[in-house]
Amino acid sequence: MKKIKTSVFQLIMISVFSLFSFSACNNTPQEKEEQNKEKKVAEAENINKYKENFISFKGSDFKQGRLKQFVENSYVLDFLFRMKVNDKVGNYKYTETTPPMLGYFLPWNFYQVSANKIKIKAQNDISVNFLVKDMKWCQVQIISIKDKNTTRILIDGKELGSYDYFIPLEKKYIIGKGVKKRFWKGDIGFFRVYNYADLEKFPREYILNINKENVK
Repeated sequence: MKKIKTSVFQLIMISVFSLFSFSACNNTPQEKEEQNKEKKVAEAENINKYKENFISFKGSDFKQGRLKQFVENSYVLDFLFRMKVNDKVGNYKYTETTPPMLGYFLPWNFYQVSANKIKIKAQNDISVNFLVKDMKWCQVQIISIKDKNTTRILIDGKELGSYDYFIPLEKKYIIGKGVKKRFWKGDIGFFRVYNYADLEKFPREYILNINKENVK
């Protein structure tokens, strides 16, 4: 009889402990919503910081580099920019100096094809344009997911294009200039690459993170 009482007591304690552990490890929907709001606020504050402390390109300077290895897993290419008046904009012909290029991270290329229009090109069948009104700050996110074979382009959080394949990043990148002598005038808040798994994390670790605070 004593053994039965002991077993029942143990079962009760295990149940209480399990319930406590479950509650501690699983937030309520309301708590999760609050955490998501906090993350969004933190991310917005992070972006606003770079709108006040940015890298300026005057049409004759640029920054370039190479990663140690190809980015072959799912990734996010994420950058914040603001265009300026450019005397070379308007000539849509591809020459030694036109159109100006915000930069590239192969196979992605970013052209300024008019005073308020950016073209994104990659491979043969990706070529999309978008407008930036009043030369405001604009955020571009390119999300390429390997296991789902999808690539999406977001402009300020809204989808611009979606494609049914994964596009690995190569090693070389340039900002402030493209191929040849296609220099660009404008501001860059940040230019960064991180793992897709870290998309919802803040703060997060970066594969590449170029901003005013960490460049010479």
